[in-house]
Amino acid sequence: MSNITMQNQSSTIDGFFTNPLLKKLSKVDERTEECATYKGIVIKCFYFIAVIFAGFIAQAFLNIIYPLVGIPGTTEVDVPTEAAIPFFVALAFFVIVPFVAFLVRRAIPVLGTLYCLGTGYILGFIASSIVDYRTILLIAVVITMAIVAAMCVLYASGIVKVTKKFRTVVLTLLLASILMSGIVCVCAFIPGLREVALFFQNNTILGILGSVAGIIIASLFLLADFNTVQYIVENGLPKKYEWIAAFGLVFTIVWIYFKVLDLLARAKNNNNK
Repeated sequence: MSNITMQNQSSTIDGFFTNPLLKKLSKVDERTEECATYKGIVIKCFYFIAVIFAGFIAQAFLNIIYPLVGIPGTTEVDVPTEAAIPFFVALAFFVIVPFVAFLVRRAIPVLGTLYCLGTGYILGFIASSIVDYRTILLIAVVITMAIVAAMCVLYASGIVKVTKKFRTVVLTLLLASILMSGIVCVCAFIPGLREVALFFQNNTILGILGSVAGIIIASLFLLADFNTVQYIVENGLPKKYEWIAAFGLVFTIVWIYFKVLDLLARAKNNNNK
């Protein structure tokens, strides 16, 4: 790629890597003989996905030793003390590790593995404890794969162009959704506004619309991640950045999956009423 093309692409995405795990890559000026490749990024993505399955299977084996008992008709679970410890460890991996990975990108091969193990364990916990969710866990996988495939087609065909304006819009949508959720949470603690918060939290239609909006925002982030991967490969960044790109992609895919799972759960609960 010519220097002019590289400069133009850099100016397009500099400072606007929408996924925080992929931020600042446009400022990397390292060049080595062994450069990042699409194949290398895909292989590492499959590695992280395989680790998620490993976490899922690990929870299934542990459930044989310490069975979880779901209370029929509810999402409440009787969890033995011995089984609660690994669950909270997995939850810590799922929640905390992405923030650490953002600060310490060199450790992403290890941190990403811990995050994926935690993710798989939590999904296994849900499957083991809430019988009604076992089917939608699989349906969510299929829908997530379809969304990822659709986003790949949209990006590869050029139907959707990822520009700085696109990234600005996506980031604005995310911040708006976070702000809205924060306002509802704050209202829940204010006596005069508690009814308003309960209305938003218990309204099925609003909940479903919120889940759909979350899926759309996460899918748009995936398009931005594809653009980042293209930048890494076509600008000859070192091979170590394959881990960052792969983890960023898997992180977004997991985000989409949980949003789809939330939507299916809400729809299922609405049908049961």
